[in-house]
Amino acid sequence: MDVLITHKLFRDELKKYYIEIDDVDKDVKEINDNLYKVVVYNQKLKAENKECFTVNVNTKDRTVNLIR
Repeated sequence: MDVLITHKLFRDELKKYYIEIDDVDKDVKEINDNLYKVVVYNQKLKAENKECFTVNVNTKDRTVNLIR
């Protein structure tokens, strides 16, 4: 997922949650041929909801869109 890792929006969101690029814990689900839903977690959080943010990654257009 080089599209995701090199995208500025994704890296900025990681910084907001103090997640290093090497420590990204993510769940990737294919929506269709070129679109993926990626949920990023922070396992170090104490709260039950460790889900930090979700993005859609379009590998054809090489775009990343923040969902929440």
